[in-house]
Amino acid sequence: MNKRDTGRHYEEMAVLHLVHAGYKILKRNYYTRYGEIDIIAYKASTYIFIEVKYRTSDKKGKPYEAVGHAKRQRMMKSSLSYCKVMNLFGQSMRFDIIDILEEKLTHYENAFEMDKRYTNY
Repeated sequence: MNKRDTGRHYEEMAVLHLVHAGYKILKRNYYTRYGEIDIIAYKASTYIFIEVKYRTSDKKGKPYEAVGHAKRQRMMKSSLSYCKVMNLFGQSMRFDIIDILEEKLTHYENAFEMDKRYTNY
């Protein structure tokens, strides 16, 4: 399996987890000029922007640790772009990370908060 196929496989694993947990999947691989959001979902009146990270081992750290400051900023800007396109301003939203280490999936809800610079959305 190449890198792209591997990514698709684990994103599909994440989607199945989310659907089983009662989330409605709105978009996958949402691209903006700021970057990509792996999954956009909806549950309990909240829009959820989700990054999926997979690693075969934790030698270089846990998968969720790879979602650093720059990636978070890109996700925030991309989520605001989605909100603008879909006219969702004022709606509840959060950022989650789904971490897959080998075959073990961990879902971090509310993994980080919107940067204060963007709170006037």
